[in-house]
Amino acid sequence: MSLTFNLSQDLNLVRSIKSVKIFLPFLCLLLLSSCTNEVPSERLVERNGFYYEVNSELPYTGSTEYYHENGQLGSKDNWKDGKREGPSEYYHENGQLSSKGNWKNGEIDGLSVVYFENGQLEFKVKFKMEKKMDFERITMKTVN
Repeated sequence: MSLTFNLSQDLNLVRSIKSVKIFLPFLCLLLLSSCTNEVPSERLVERNGFYYEVNSELPYTGSTEYYHENGQLGSKDNWKDGKREGPSEYYHENGQLSSKGNWKNGEIDGLSVVYFENGQLEFKVKFKMEKKMDFERITMKTVN
């Protein structure tokens, strides 16, 4: 039995393997992003304390986005089994972040932060399952 090597073919094989190694992570990200369920927030309806996508019998799981009339992003929310779950962000019409917080089983939970329209911090409040635990108002200092 004789073993022969073709350097040109072997180099092409190595190049092909390297290309697959580079391409594979991008393919995985593409597949994962296409599996996420995202709908406009207007497509959710509330029934008995749970949110459903219009014409669906299953409580909604996925994310929603709302846009202001001027086209700017208004909010991003996450949902699990018909209730808000995880981080949410809300935006002023000028595109600046208005507030951000976290939800757990449909209730605000953890640190929420609110911003003025100019993007400066207005206040922070900490919740534990919708009960206000701590509040910190940020006083604005004018610099002349």
